[in-house]
Amino acid sequence: MKSFKKKAQKGFCIKAFSDLVKVDRALDIISSNLGANMELSILGKLNHDEFNNKKILVEKRRVLRTYWRKRFKEETDIGFFSHPDIGDIYILGHLMPMFLYDVNGKKLGSLSGGTYGILRGLGIGPKETLNFLKILKEGSCLIILRGYELQLNRLEHALKLLDKSA
Repeated sequence: MKSFKKKAQKGFCIKAFSDLVKVDRALDIISSNLGANMELSILGKLNHDEFNNKKILVEKRRVLRTYWRKRFKEETDIGFFSHPDIGDIYILGHLMPMFLYDVNGKKLGSLSGGTYGILRGLGIGPKETLNFLKILKEGSCLIILRGYELQLNRLEHALKLLDKSA
């Protein structure tokens, strides 16, 4: 008799947080539940004025790098791109190379359909993708997790409890 064992499926979970205090709390929950096979990315928006002044932009980028490296206690790369509809965005984590992929001299995330296409490519539905892009444009931070469904379900439950306590 032949047997067949179904492989566990990996998926994505995206959560939006309105400020860094909530992001920090969420990251504490995630790091205590983060499995070896789970990947994390963060998309955030910079204020428009910061990109108009080169000196402020350089300082803001330095502060963000320092913050995220301190938060993750390791060398953390962070990338930046400007999206025509959303504004100026930073990205870190496993999805960073995808958003910063060069397409004819432009970053994929900076193309009008680039960020939308990347999120859709992760399996996020069209309405949900547009909603997440709207939330990002309004200044929220998106945490994108990739892992096994059981891990993601457990994390989503824990993060819902965080939403209720905030």
